[in-house]
Amino acid sequence: MKYRKKPVVVEAFQFGVEGMPDWFLLDERVVWGNKEGKTPLFCIIKTSSGLVTGDCGDYVIKGIDGEIYICKATAFMMSYEEVY
Repeated sequence: MKYRKKPVVVEAFQFGVEGMPDWFLLDERVVWGNKEGKTPLFCIIKTSSGLVTGDCGDYVIKGIDGEIYICKATAFMMSYEEVY
């Protein structure tokens, strides 16, 4: 048998490139920081699988159940398209 992933709309932003939305800034599972006062360079997200680190340029995705996870930019661009 073959299966196709159901289309779902998620919220996402490119960390360190785009503005950080409130759902990211206010989430207690998220820690982000910078070095020497520059643009945020990393974030750490507590997930059900453990701690995940994201770098500047990675996408941060808020899933349909409110989970937050990291996706490398190349994989994100292959898997998602912008909804207008």
